[in-house]
Amino acid sequence: MKEKATALQLENLRRCVQDLQDKRQKVTWYLTDLQGQISWIEKVDDIDRKVIGLSSNYEGKGACTIWWCQYRLNKEMRKIEQKISQLYEEGAKYYNPKCRTEFLDEIMAALKDPHIQTVGVWGLGGGGTTSLVKQVGEQVKERGLFDAVVITTIVEEPNVEQIQKDIASVLGLEFHEEPRVERRNKLRQRMKKERKILILVLVDDIWGELNAQKIDLEELGVPLGDECKLLITSGNLDFVKNMREINSKVFQLEVLLEDEALSLFDKIVGKFTDISTRSLVIEIIRRCAGSTLSTFVMANALRGAGLPSWHEALKQLKQNVSPIKIFLDNLKSEELKYLFLLLTIRGRRAIHKTSLLFDTWTSLLQNLGTLETARNRLDSLITDIKAYGLVVEDGNEHVKIVDSIWETAYSIAQNELKAEIFSRFDLIGSITTGRLLPEERFRILHFCSMTVFSSFQIPERLSCPELEEIVLRTEHPIMVPDSFFEDTKLLKVLDFVGFDCSELPISIGLLKNIQVLSMSNCKLGDITILGELANLQMLSLQGSHIQQLPRQIGQLHKLRFLDLRDTYLQVIPPKVLANLTSLEELYLRNSFSNWEVERSNNEKCCASLKELTNLHHLTHIEDLYVPNYEAWPVDLYFEKLKSYTIFIGDEWGHTHDGDHGLKTLKLKLNRMFQSEEGIKKMLKVVDVLYLDELNGVQNVLIDLDCYGYGFPYLQSLVVQHNAEIKCIAKSSSHSLDDVMFSPT
Repeated sequence: MKEKATALQLENLRRCVQDLQDKRQKVTWYLTDLQGQISWIEKVDDIDRKVIGLSSNYEGKGACTIWWCQYRLNKEMRKIEQKISQLYEEGAKYYNPKCRTEFLDEIMAALKDPHIQTVGVWGLGGGGTTSLVKQVGEQVKERGLFDAVVITTIVEEPNVEQIQKDIASVLGLEFHEEPRVERRNKLRQRMKKERKILILVLVDDIWGELNAQKIDLEELGVPLGDECKLLITSGNLDFVKNMREINSKVFQLEVLLEDEALSLFDKIVGKFTDISTRSLVIEIIRRCAGSTLSTFVMANALRGAGLPSWHEALKQLKQNVSPIKIFLDNLKSEELKYLFLLLTIRGRRAIHKTSLLFDTWTSLLQNLGTLETARNRLDSLITDIKAYGLVVEDGNEHVKIVDSIWETAYSIAQNELKAEIFSRFDLIGSITTGRLLPEERFRILHFCSMTVFSSFQIPERLSCPELEEIVLRTEHPIMVPDSFFEDTKLLKVLDFVGFDCSELPISIGLLKNIQVLSMSNCKLGDITILGELANLQMLSLQGSHIQQLPRQIGQLHKLRFLDLRDTYLQVIPPKVLANLTSLEELYLRNSFSNWEVERSNNEKCCASLKELTNLHHLTHIEDLYVPNYEAWPVDLYFEKLKSYTIFIGDEWGHTHDGDHGLKTLKLKLNRMFQSEEGIKKMLKVVDVLYLDELNGVQNVLIDLDCYGYGFPYLQSLVVQHNAEIKCIAKSSSHSLDDVMFSPT
C-alpha cells in the first residue's frame, strides 16, 4: 500500500515539474530582467535534473520496499515539492504577458489615429471580445473622444434597415416609411452634423458564413472618416481580415493564458495548495484551452464538489465532453437547466423577456398564481443563470445565450428537450445535408422553431403529434394551409412572426390546449376563430395591424395578458373588455384610443373606460391614451393598478419613453379639476406627473393635494402650456427629485 502511495506521489511530482518547465518556456519569451531570469531558469533546470534522477533511482531499485528507503524517498520528494512551489511563485515576476488593459489602450490609440477609419477586433468565443469593445465604447464617451456611440449587432445576414434604425435612434432621428435610399441620405446628412461618431458593430457569426463585403457602408449612409469611425468585432477571423482596408487596423485578442485561467479558477473554487489537487486543477484548466467561459463554467461546476467529481470531470474532458455538458450534468437546479436549454432553442438572437415568459408559462411558471409572481420568478432564474456566465442581458429587457456555446448547447437541447431549429437550409436542402427529412423528425418533437422562406412550400399538415411549442417565422408574408394544425392537438404555445394571417387556418380552432398565442408583425384579417380557444391565457398581436377586435374575443374568460401594441386598432366593441375578467396586463401603445363617452340612452359603438373597472385582477396598463378627455369619467379610479402609463387629453400622443414600471399620469383637462374625484385619488400614489392645461389650478402642489397627504411617491413633475399656474409650491415642505418646465 505504501509502495503504491509513493509511486503516486512521484507521478504528481513529475507533473509539477512539467508545469514548472512550461512556465520556464514562457519566461524565456519575456526578457524583462535578464540576470534574474537566467538565475531562476538555472534553478528550474536543477530541480528538473533532481526529479529525473530521483525517478530513475526509484525505478532502478525495483520500487524499493524497505521502509527506511521509502522514508528517505518521501522526505526528499517533500523537499522538492516545496522548492517547486517557491520557484513557481518566483517565476510570476519574470512573466508579464500582454494584459487586457494593454489591448484596451492599443484599441483606443487606433481610434485616436486620424489615419485609421476602421478598427477590427477578433477573439475566440469566450475570450471576452464583446465585453472589451463595449468597454471601449464606454471609455471613448467618458474621455470625450466621440459625441455618440452606436452599438448594433449583426446575426447571420446584415439587416440594413435595422442597422440604420440603431444609428438613427442614438442620433435622435426618426424614420417612417421612407425607401432605403431616402433613409440613407437622411442618415448621412444627420451624421455629418455630429462632431464625432463611433459605430460599434458586433458580428454574431460563429458559422463563418458572413462576408465583410456584405456590410455596405455606402448603402447604410455611413460617411467614414476622422469624424465617423467603425469598430467591428467578430469571432470569425476571416471576416475581420476581409474587412481590412488601407485605413484599417485589426487586433487579435488572445485567449486566456494559463496563469490567467488559474487565477480565474482559484477565485471561484478557492486556491488549493497541496500539490496533488493543484496538478488536477491545472490539468482541468489546460483542457479548457484558454477559453474564459469554459474555465468559468468548469470552476462553477466543480465548486463545492468532492475530489471524485473533479476526477470524473477531468476524465470527461479527456473524452472531449464539452465543459457545458459537464456543467449542466452537475447543475443541481433542474429549473435553471431547463431555462438554459429553452433559451438555446430560441436560437442565437436576443429575445425579449416577454417572449421568454410565453415559453415558460406552461412549464416552469405554471401554477404560480399571477403574472407578476411569474415575472419575478423568471427574473430570479435569469439572474441565477447569468451568474454562471451562460447568458447575457442584451439591453432593453432582452436576453441571449452566449455566442460561443450556442452550438454545443443546441446539440444538448435537441436530445433532452426533443427540440429542433429548422433553417432554410434544413427545409430545402435536407437531402444535401444528409439529415432526415423534416416530416420524419417532426413526429417526436416537443419544441420546434421554423424559419420559412418564400421559396419553400409549407406542408399541408404538420405531422407533430407530440408538439407543445412552435415558433413560425418568415420574412415574406405567406399563408398557412387550413389543415396545418390538424395533427398538433397538444400544442400549448404558438408564435407566428411575419405571416399573412388575413385568413387564419381553420385547424387553429382545434388547438383546445393552447394557452399562449402570439401573432407579431403579421397581416391580420378576421380573427373571430380565436374566440374558440377557451384555454387561452396570453394573446399578443403586437405589430400586426387590425381594424377591429371581434366580439368573440370577449369569450376568452381565462385571458390574463393582452398585447395590442402597434396594431393601430380602431374598434373594440362594447363589453369585449368587460368580459375579460381574468385580465392582469393590458398593452395599448399605438392602438385603440376611441373610447366611448358615457352618456345615458346612447347606443355605444366602442368600449368605454368604465368597462375596465370590471377587471378586478388588472394590475398593469401600458400607454392607455384618452385623447377625448370627456371619455374619462370624473369618478374613474383604478385602485389595484400597480403600474400604468395613462395619457388624458390630445396633447400627449400614444407612447411613453420612460419607465413603464412606474405609475405615470399625463393630464390635459379642459374642465375644472375640483370635480375630478378619480384623478384626485390617483395623484396620491402617482410617481411621474405631466401637466398641460388644467383649469382651476394655480399652486400645483397645494391645489392638487386635495386630501392633505402630500405626494409621497412623486419622483418627477413636468408642467407645460399652463397659463393659470402661478407657482409649483409655496411651502418648503414639498420637494421633488425632478421638476421640469416646458415652454408655454
